[in-house]
Amino acid sequence: MENMWTKIRQEALDVVARINPTAKLQTLDQYILGTGYALAPEPFCSTLDLFTVYAANLRNTSGQGPSIEAFSLMVRTVIENQGLIQNNKLVRPLHISDFSKACADYLKTPGALPLANNTQIDYHGDLIKLSEGAERGRALINGIIKSVVGFSEVLFNAYGGDAVQFHENIDRACDPLGSTQFVVDAYESLKHLHGVGGVALAMNFFKDSQAPSKRGIPLSEWGKTQSGWFVKPDMHILRFMLAATGRADTAGLRDDDLVHLEQSEAVNIYVKCNPRKSWSSATYTFDIGQPASKVGQWRCVEDVHSLAKYLKISPLEIDRILFMIGSGNFAEDVRDSRGSKGQVDRYRRLLPLIRELAGENTAGSDQFISPLSPPVKVRTKAGSQIRPTSSGGDVYFKKIRFGEWGRKVKLQKILKRLVLSEQDLMEANKLVLLLQAQRESKSAKSEDFFEAICRALEEGAALNNLVECAEAIPINNYDTQVRFIVRGSSVISRR
Repeated sequence: MENMWTKIRQEALDVVARINPTAKLQTLDQYILGTGYALAPEPFCSTLDLFTVYAANLRNTSGQGPSIEAFSLMVRTVIENQGLIQNNKLVRPLHISDFSKACADYLKTPGALPLANNTQIDYHGDLIKLSEGAERGRALINGIIKSVVGFSEVLFNAYGGDAVQFHENIDRACDPLGSTQFVVDAYESLKHLHGVGGVALAMNFFKDSQAPSKRGIPLSEWGKTQSGWFVKPDMHILRFMLAATGRADTAGLRDDDLVHLEQSEAVNIYVKCNPRKSWSSATYTFDIGQPASKVGQWRCVEDVHSLAKYLKISPLEIDRILFMIGSGNFAEDVRDSRGSKGQVDRYRRLLPLIRELAGENTAGSDQFISPLSPPVKVRTKAGSQIRPTSSGGDVYFKKIRFGEWGRKVKLQKILKRLVLSEQDLMEANKLVLLLQAQRESKSAKSEDFFEAICRALEEGAALNNLVECAEAIPINNYDTQVRFIVRGSSVISRR
């Protein structure tokens, strides 16, 4: 499949070549890694640069509001002029009243960049009202100003106001074959703030603020860094991953439908539709405890992680290539100017490749992608197949006390895939005991209960969540037990 990824990179190069004929395949690496801001080149060690990137990222959206350049420059200039950063450390958190007033004053200084070309929006007046505590309810500036203030509080209270401490907290040693839960942990620290409370902007901020620290590292090594695992599940990534995982087919979407699919609808489909079996019954964990509106985005992030582990490249590379082909925006001066016609053309060319890359066209040969461990090739009588393997997985699986349920091949297959640790083993044994208790209590219906359990696990329920849910229901309440609603890693019972 590495060859298929090369084809996708070549497809990206073909788009670039129409704009910049001298571009070569290696040029793509430069575009992928060129995620910084000229005004703030070192946000990983400069506190002023970190604020600048945070402010710019808040406007890295298609929504209405101030321009990226003007807003980030205003925030940078005001913080610098007020002397709030000394010896590279924020001396105190920003105060909403003082900061809003200073921003309003800045807009009246000669040469200040206007926040937008739309003169109908009175940003100066809105900032004055905000500073006086009489904010206009629907003012576009309110939320992002409050977000910058909120970020200053987080930076000051948790990291001593120092970008270096912030960076070191994120830049722990990364084990690409181990857990990537750190992306959720990073999000949790900022999710209460306006703008970055949305998963896409939060992931983009962590990527853009930390990636410049790895400028000297070749793209092939980015999977070994934390920065390489921050994926922005924006409109383009969601659309392409809906196709890759088979969810688009389940939803009855044609390729032309995907081109125009709204982001909100793409997120909904990611939740409502399960991935095809050849993608594997993925056990999603990033979305545990997240509100329903964030579940689809987190599952998309995990699917990109899964695909990256399979290809042995960084998720950043997948994220950027798919985004650049989808948007046609490869660099500041390299953009596909053909508008909607160009976008339709790019999608039509890439979608068959991304499906083949993810195994859709070879589902009959049992090709799987597992988010739990990198797959390895093994030779069988049917030819070369790819199956997920796990170091030590068989050891734990053999310790399951199946009893009479050991004859159920379906259950064996499911648990062999899911039981990869001592904790998993404990949960698996609890599950077998639950099955046994149901058989003894309602033997006539125990097969239906067994099928409900297997279906839940096959559709993505996390083993520990399913057991916890089932344990909480009285064993004699059979009708409640079998009504499991599976939402990725969560199992919710109707009571």
